[in-house]
Amino acid sequence: MKRQKTNKIKTAFGLATVIALLIIGCSNSSMENSDYFDGIIIITGNEPFTNPSVQTDSGEVYVINCKKEERQFFFDNQGKNIRIFYSEIVERPQGKTLTLIKYNFIEKDKL
Repeated sequence: MKRQKTNKIKTAFGLATVIALLIIGCSNSSMENSDYFDGIIIITGNEPFTNPSVQTDSGEVYVINCKKEERQFFFDNQGKNIRIFYSEIVERPQGKTLTLIKYNFIEKDKL
């Protein structure tokens, strides 16, 4: 009888732990704490080694590390105002590079 209670307690504790980890792991708090830059989409580098980038109001330029499909999007929309949400910035040979999370077009007066 005592062994059954111990097993039930262990099972309940294990199940509660798994549920807690799932809730923590699935929460989408990454966007709440993510950083962003507002700026203009530009293309940096020389052919054939060009990169989509964002130039901020202060004049800083950051290369955008993104998927191939997104690269084409940035090439097609250069000159437009955008908000870039990123997860990290790394110094690379082509310059400061940010890892893209998501982006939104913004109106010029909101920069």
